[in-house]
Amino acid sequence: MCSTTCGEGLRSRTVYCDLTYEQVNHYKCRGETAYVVGCKMKQCTVDGNWSIWSPWEVCTAACGKMGLTNRSRACVDPDPQNGGKMCSGSHFESKLCISTSCPDTTPKNRLVTEIPVAYDEHHGGTDDSQSSQIESFLSKHSLLMASIIGSVGFILSVFIVTAFIYRYLEKKRLRTTPYRMKKVRFEGDIRTVVLYPNSKNPMEST
Repeated sequence: MCSTTCGEGLRSRTVYCDLTYEQVNHYKCRGETAYVVGCKMKQCTVDGNWSIWSPWEVCTAACGKMGLTNRSRACVDPDPQNGGKMCSGSHFESKLCISTSCPDTTPKNRLVTEIPVAYDEHHGGTDDSQSSQIESFLSKHSLLMASIIGSVGFILSVFIVTAFIYRYLEKKRLRTTPYRMKKVRFEGDIRTVVLYPNSKNPMEST
């Protein structure tokens, strides 16, 4: 009987000297009493196993935009043989990422914020809990951006209104200054005529 049910093994056999005690002393059995030979059975089945994951790819987004980063693995460590089982699970994973670098940075140095997302290769989507996590993440960032934009807009509005009021008051001041100067000069000339009637009329041209 072979020592294994598949692949290569060993098979042994034992030889007994089938003689009486008197015959053994007279004939003396010769040869080995045990023999071991190789045997080969059917090929063994080999179940597949996953290789290690590949490195995450560069985020597809740039300059603060949202994109994807992917990685993969293969059922080759070892691959299924002779009717063995295939690897279970997905060979592909994706994550949402937000790039925090601009185009002048090389892709290998690009920093990303990753949001884990399980990819279902059969249904092509994420589960409800992970979808809600993504929505919560996007909502928080949207509120932050909206508050920043609102603050900047308010500051610009105050600046524009202040500049407009200052310009208006400056124009008004420039328009009224010549009139005040003429009024002061006219009142001074009247006082001169009243106090000094014989003096030359300052209103007349020289």
